[in-house]
Amino acid sequence: MLKKFAALSAGMAMLAMATIVPVMAQATESDTSDVNVDVNDFLTFAIGNIAGNCAVAAGGDCPFGSGAGANQLTSLGSYDFSFADATTQLVATTNSADGYNVLAFADDTDTRTDALLRSGGDAGTAADLIEDTVQVLQPTQGDNAPLAKTGPGDFTDTGLAFRVTNASTSAILREADEDSQWGTTDDDEETLTAQALWASLPLGAGVIAYDTDTYSSGSTTAFINWFVGIASTQQTGTYNGTVTFTAAVN
Repeated sequence: MLKKFAALSAGMAMLAMATIVPVMAQATESDTSDVNVDVNDFLTFAIGNIAGNCAVAAGGDCPFGSGAGANQLTSLGSYDFSFADATTQLVATTNSADGYNVLAFADDTDTRTDALLRSGGDAGTAADLIEDTVQVLQPTQGDNAPLAKTGPGDFTDTGLAFRVTNASTSAILREADEDSQWGTTDDDEETLTAQALWASLPLGAGVIAYDTDTYSSGSTTAFINWFVGIASTQQTGTYNGTVTFTAAVN
């Protein structure tokens, strides 16, 4: 009887010991980690021709004098001139917070002094060049100039000239500085900056044609129009030049 009681007592003691094991609280700590991500600038730039009355496919050639109305080759006494029937479309996409700029220049190959040289001609011979008489594209986006004329529609400038149009060009590429630079309208018959302003191409080194200092989440587009004029005494031939537009983030 005593031996059985002792065994029972031992079992109860073991049970009592099992129920009083203390539970230790777990210690906790927290900290923070900074994550920095640098997003670099990127830019894409595409150039194409948008067909007008000459009915070429977009991106194709549209010769001067091939269109109708104002785009036909017009002869006025001692001068012939034409506006291009197609405009050149410049499309840029960039994530730059400071926007981008576009430079323009004409190739100065053969040390030519004007943009257009007669095929097979000599850059050192004045008769082989079409003289650029329109004021050259101004630095720091200064005011360009209207086409010279003797009367409404009677343009007397020669050589190659261009401008950034007001119509269709993205608004952020046609702000106050571009309005001063290219005129507030596309009308050649107005006065002061209310008329279209034009520029000949600088040779060999780019000058800003337009810019924006504003971020855009989508692509932006500028449209370029062209003018060419010749004196009636210009010798016959095919005259060529290369114009380069270069886009860069600010």
